[in-house]
Amino acid sequence: MGFFGIGNSTSVWDFEQKLKEDPDFMLHVLNLFDGNPTPASLTAGIKKLGFTLELEDALKALAKAIAYYKEKYGDSFGGGSANSSGGGKGFMGFTQD
Repeated sequence: MGFFGIGNSTSVWDFEQKLKEDPDFMLHVLNLFDGNPTPASLTAGIKKLGFTLELEDALKALAKAIAYYKEKYGDSFGGGSANSSGGGKGFMGFTQD
């Protein structure tokens, strides 16, 4: 399954669930998009994280996970809050100062 050196998972569902349940994993995946990644570098990065997936399937799972976080935390991806109480949590509960 890609954990503990057993081998990489080929399950798109497992990848999507891990993205949804583990914010650190989500951040690792999002970091793969820094700079100008190529399809090959994205696929290799996802493989290093424990998943051997077709890039299209991985991107679809990522889109679903982002939609999940957007639904859960709202549109406050920028880390700010439109209300004066300061209750916004930013993206996935994290803010950037």
